Amino acid sequence: MQKHLTNTGSGALAPAKGNLQHLLEVAASLVHATAAAIVLVRDGTSLVLQGTRTVSLNATFRWQNDHAPYDLERSHIITKVTDLELSRAIRALVGEYRTGFLVRLPIAVETTYTVALLLHSAEQQRTPDKQAMTVLRSITRAMATDARVIANEVTNSRVDMAVPDTFEQVVHSILTDDGMRLLFNSNAELIAASRGIKAAFGMAPAKIEANTYLKELPCAESLRHLFHRVLETQVSSPEVEICVSLLVGKKLVSARLNPIRPIDDDQISVEMRMNPVGWNLFEFSSQQHRDVAHLAAGTAESFLMDTLLSKRSIRTRKGTSYVSVRSWRSTFKKHQIAALRMVKSHDPQYLGELAGNECATELELLVGLGTFRYIVPIPCGHSSPDRCLSSAIARAAGARLNIPVVNAFAHLEQSGTSHPRTITTRPPMRVIQPVPGPAIIIDDVTTSGAHLFEAATLLRAAGSHSFSMAWIGG
Repeated sequence: MQKHLTNTGSGALAPAKGNLQHLLEVAASLVHATAAAIVLVRDGTSLVLQGTRTVSLNATFRWQNDHAPYDLERSHIITKVTDLELSRAIRALVGEYRTGFLVRLPIAVETTYTVALLLHSAEQQRTPDKQAMTVLRSITRAMATDARVIANEVTNSRVDMAVPDTFEQVVHSILTDDGMRLLFNSNAELIAASRGIKAAFGMAPAKIEANTYLKELPCAESLRHLFHRVLETQVSSPEVEICVSLLVGKKLVSARLNPIRPIDDDQISVEMRMNPVGWNLFEFSSQQHRDVAHLAAGTAESFLMDTLLSKRSIRTRKGTSYVSVRSWRSTFKKHQIAALRMVKSHDPQYLGELAGNECATELELLVGLGTFRYIVPIPCGHSSPDRCLSSAIARAAGARLNIPVVNAFAHLEQSGTSHPRTITTRPPMRVIQPVPGPAIIIDDVTTSGAHLFEAATLLRAAGSHSFSMAWIGG
């Protein structure tokens, strides 16, 4: 496909985007936001002009926002998001699994478009105090000039709702990306593939870029309809999970297709972004894995929260009862186990907070507050003490219920992998700190209830009554 590049005066875009990126980071840190974006809204369609942290750049979403009109004097703060349409819109633009807290501040209100700052957090938060809001409004005023430069460049282009980059810049950003990104023209012919795609597909650059079409890739059938739908609607597709055949075997990935309309080109291209679900994109490359591993772990958390069944169960082992909050989904179980391993091996704290809040809610419903005075986590063996998911769950539940956590048992040093299909041998638990009162025993995963039974037996022998709970039950 031939490109006719024209001079659109876009030389001011680079410094403008650089200034905005710095201000976005400051604004996000001020209110502890997990993502921040500058969004252009025109004719009911939202487009991400600039973003930081987990924002999906170039994402578009069309929705009715008449219930919250833009006004330079009005800000919108939602400390607990309950509106499903709003939650879907934020997920489409920001790319986060959960929506709990949102701040929207106007940057520019023009006759043909509006620009706003979105600050988002997965968890609900308190309303920012007066001083924080004063600083945020100062930040939006500082953003106004640069935001108008980018917005005008986009809205004055020959293509409705173009992205704030030239065609060459879009291609360069994909070619140099270590993530999994592909760029197609409207005929489904591949224009550019990222370094991560080439590594994962096991293809040489010439093979994957020369005369390659969407239908020739391992994920073609799954994405063919989405591809044509994106061209038709000119808005981003929903995020979907697909199974693709890669160099490292068949893997589950989440994929989204974005329409790309560079400011210097009339043609619509389609960008495909894929993120690994429950696996490390560069598990075959020891030099590049660290940052992507954290990305994979975050995606694995979303996958687990999406696919684990919310199922309260009460089971008994040798006369000792225990409660579980969630259970595996049989069709996804092997992927769920892989995702859980990924989270445990990198950073289980965020998943621990989510699971801990769920366990705390169940404890309030089942046993109430005041019955138990301590929380005791089951010791980890395959994970180090500082990356122990059961400990992270216990800490989160304890903070929610205002109950102290006691590490009553010694760390169990085990070899092999976490959650194997069969457990053959493991060292016995050993009490290293007495628990002076009734305790809640918490485990991340239980299959037979053996760990919970053993812990309850040891605490009972030491004179402590206990109640046992696991986040995931077998």
